[in-house]
Amino acid sequence: MGPEIQIKYKGKVIETVDSNARELSIVSSEIKSIRDIEGLDQLVDLEKLTVNPGLVNTEGLEKLVRLKELNLGWNSITTIAGLDQLANLKVLNLERNRINRIKGLDRLVHLKELVLDGNHITRIEGLDQLVSLEKLRL
Repeated sequence: MGPEIQIKYKGKVIETVDSNARELSIVSSEIKSIRDIEGLDQLVDLEKLTVNPGLVNTEGLEKLVRLKELNLGWNSITTIAGLDQLANLKVLNLERNRINRIKGLDRLVHLKELVLDGNHITRIEGLDQLVSLEKLRL
């Protein structure tokens, strides 16, 4: 076990986790942006992250390069950005958001499952590069 990290939003502690944590689930309708979550970028060993239900964007995960599973379903996300650095992702769940365009996922070559149902998707780009993709839900 490593030292404990306090995960904060607007200065308020929402979780206290071991710095070597592999999984984290944050449930708060107040959080609109991952960038506003203090301490999250220190969890460099994190492999599974769930954040819902208040997010409006996906930016701020760039340092969590070991993530294998990212669940951002049931939020209010309108655009996908900043996920291209997460090359180890195997599962990406973006169901039940407000996304209308899928792009910027073409570098996620290890992605096996992509969940997008319940969005307002009108355009999809770059999924043909996802050679490991086994399951796609639209």
